[in-house]
Amino acid sequence: MAFGFAFIWCATMLMWFINKNNKAAAVTKNENKFIQNRKTALREATRNAEKAFRSGDPGIVQTALLKWGTAVWTDDPPQGLEQIGERLPELKNGINDLNLVLYGNNQTKESSMEKLFNDFNKVSLLDKKFNNNKGQPQLEPLYPE
Repeated sequence: MAFGFAFIWCATMLMWFINKNNKAAAVTKNENKFIQNRKTALREATRNAEKAFRSGDPGIVQTALLKWGTAVWTDDPPQGLEQIGERLPELKNGINDLNLVLYGNNQTKESSMEKLFNDFNKVSLLDKKFNNNKGQPQLEPLYPE
């Protein structure tokens, strides 16, 4: 009986070890798939925002920027353009100009849209630079030298 229980115990430990490795590989695969899907969604949202800027329609630009913000901040998506401006100060002035075009009497939409488009391109280029640095943290160090 002792040999029987020892055999069952060894078989259980072997099965536990094999399942543990399989689960770790599945979790890693799912995480990589999630990251890849997020990068794809961000690329697509950036392309759609650039198309919206080229169209010149402020309503389409607003919708595209909100979708882009949702792709960038999946955990806490912005509820409006103002929140995007708060999170990215580089876009704040351009977003304020866009809001004036959308909700005010400002009819000079070409110049304000062009400025916002240039600022957006700068931010999206920074985003691409961060995505290319694999393994590099995006946050600044807590105690810089």
